[in-house]
Amino acid sequence: GRGGGAKKDRGGWRWERWMAVAVAVVSYVLLVQGLLSRSWRRGGRPRVNTDPSVCNSDALVAWAKKKGVVADNVAVADFLWEDSEGDAEYWVDSLKERRGLVALHDIKRGDVLVSVPWSSRDSPIVSAEHIKNNTQHPVSVFAREEEKALSQVEIMALFLLHEYHNPEGDWAPYVCLLPREKMSTMFWKEDDLRALNNIALYNRTINLLRTLEWRHRAHVMPAVKRHPGVFDIRDVSVENWLWAMGNVNARNWGVTVPGRGKMNVMSPIADLFNHRQYDRGGPWLYPGGSDGLGGGGSEAEFRLYSGHDYDRGDEVFISYGTDCNDRFLLNYGFKLPGNDAPCRNQSATRKTVTKDPLSLKGPLILEGQRGHL
Repeated sequence: GRGGGAKKDRGGWRWERWMAVAVAVVSYVLLVQGLLSRSWRRGGRPRVNTDPSVCNSDALVAWAKKKGVVADNVAVADFLWEDSEGDAEYWVDSLKERRGLVALHDIKRGDVLVSVPWSSRDSPIVSAEHIKNNTQHPVSVFAREEEKALSQVEIMALFLLHEYHNPEGDWAPYVCLLPREKMSTMFWKEDDLRALNNIALYNRTINLLRTLEWRHRAHVMPAVKRHPGVFDIRDVSVENWLWAMGNVNARNWGVTVPGRGKMNVMSPIADLFNHRQYDRGGPWLYPGGSDGLGGGGSEAEFRLYSGHDYDRGDEVFISYGTDCNDRFLLNYGFKLPGNDAPCRNQSATRKTVTKDPLSLKGPLILEGQRGHL
């Protein structure tokens, strides 16, 4: 009896052992799935499709034309060019690639390069005012209720994040092409930033990062949580937030609208022009009749004019404003060879890193505006 009992105990032990092994395997599979799921969730909801077969310049232009954008003088093109200062301290290599706009035929100074509807319901203009007035969009109510808590550029950045995680959304052809390369110095590793031996640029970069991170924690996330269902909180991570703010910073204009004051504006197609120092080409808000959506007239247009004559096939430029290389690197991620222009904002030469973010109680105003109308 005792021997039989012992065998029975051993059999039971073997059964429990196999059960333990099975439980361990299942637990391991669930753990791996959980880690993978958590890794996916860091990015929030599914993102727009960035595959070149569906996310490309042709799709962007077709989308923009449907929204009334007119750009018959130019076409989107990708350029490869050799940087003459490729071995300089700011560049890793000398071969560069950039997207820009090329002249489809001869262009004269003063010709309209791009015209974008300002006041239509289907306007592709991105501004806090347009987002608030687009009552059909999920972010519209959020923008109206949070306009005192958040700055214009913060509302614009949240709009981009919402649409970037909206694969079937109307804005997918635009947001899928927004640069994911983090060129601004605020995305550099600290060792690389220190290696520049440029204390002014280092301090300016660190101050901007601290301010953006503080605003995200103290203002943006509380606003997002006050409107459950508008955003997936996972979409508004610090990393995603910095990416969106970097794009808004690099691609917006400062526009003065009569009766509305200054507005920050992003404009598809128009924001693809590259910068050339001292270029006279730039933007203008054409009034266009009586009051309409967005603060302009019912026929208002955002226009970019050519500042030079161009031959067919030339790359067409505008000016983001005359400025120093420190600010170009911080805001756009490039520098200009031989540029000795002073910084427009004298705080660019700040010699110390502030212990606390600047203007914590005031609205966040980014410096990377391409020009003022």
